[in-house]
Amino acid sequence: MLTTNMKEKLMDCIEVEDLEDSTIDQFLLFLYTDILEDLQWESAMKLYYAAYKYQVQRLKDLCTSFLITGLNRRNIGDLLILADKHQDSDLKTAVEKFICRRDKQMFSTDEWESFMETHSELAMKTMYLYLKNGRN
Repeated sequence: MLTTNMKEKLMDCIEVEDLEDSTIDQFLLFLYTDILEDLQWESAMKLYYAAYKYQVQRLKDLCTSFLITGLNRRNIGDLLILADKHQDSDLKTAVEKFICRRDKQMFSTDEWESFMETHSELAMKTMYLYLKNGRN
């Protein structure tokens, strides 16, 4: 971008409009130091997106691990959507297993009911997988 005749070279600046400043700060810190500081659920979701977009596999893997360990009934839908959106089969499988192991806890919550209304196809596929695999 900075070496060809693109607007970034002319402006001497690269604008990243789909990432927040704090996410870019964490992303650059990781790229230069291999350190993740103050990782929280929201920042891990945003960093996962940045790692996916810019193909930084190690950061994506670290964010995935962090997100999986923080799974609960309130955030399960968000992570299932993220995994589906980015076609991350490993992450999606981990989320589906989490749901299936806690079937009564998950399927009877207001959060799951809301998720079914807003993401019916994804919820249906998850419930189908649960039924298909003998509820294991």
